[in-house]
Amino acid sequence: MECLSSYTLESRLSYLYSLRAVSDEKMKLILFSGLPGTGKSVLSEEIAQILQIPVFSLDWVLGAMLLSEFRVQKQGFYITTAEALLTMLTQRQFMLGQSVILDIPANTIAERKRWQNLAQSHSAAFYGIETICSERSLHRQRVESRRRKIPGWHDTVHWSHVEQMRLVREAWTADEGEYLTIDAVHLKDKNVQTILKYVEEST
Repeated sequence: MECLSSYTLESRLSYLYSLRAVSDEKMKLILFSGLPGTGKSVLSEEIAQILQIPVFSLDWVLGAMLLSEFRVQKQGFYITTAEALLTMLTQRQFMLGQSVILDIPANTIAERKRWQNLAQSHSAAFYGIETICSERSLHRQRVESRRRKIPGWHDTVHWSHVEQMRLVREAWTADEGEYLTIDAVHLKDKNVQTILKYVEEST
């Protein structure tokens, strides 16, 4: 195998860093937050493909934990561990100078503020997006017809679970800064364009 001389390697690294200095935009953390069945995953994956930004999903991490027969002793520890893993993955992306998209319910103000603070600590721009479905019957239909095919994880949840989450979910507030609300009653393409405009105009 041909080895690169130190001069050649340093030259290539310098060239790559110079390209990054010219073309790299400010890092972003785009948080998709909302109840199940409101379009978080579909929209986050669509935006990830368009912007070429990795998307990390809480449900995919939970599925991996269950597939590996990960065992916990305390109720709720699965979520805590999964969120800790997402935090580490996000920090790692920032250390590499790369943006991140998160697909996670983030039902409390404290949770959303924590992600916002993480972005700020790495000089990354934070974009909060709340997905909703203003038509209750459509929302229920979306939940009950979901087939997500996440390894190790269930395709959907019971509607009663969504209703319980709705009761405990804390609304976004002005203190959390600017955020975007996306309603699943609109066509997906329209919502995608709205999100792209929000991210681009806020940059």
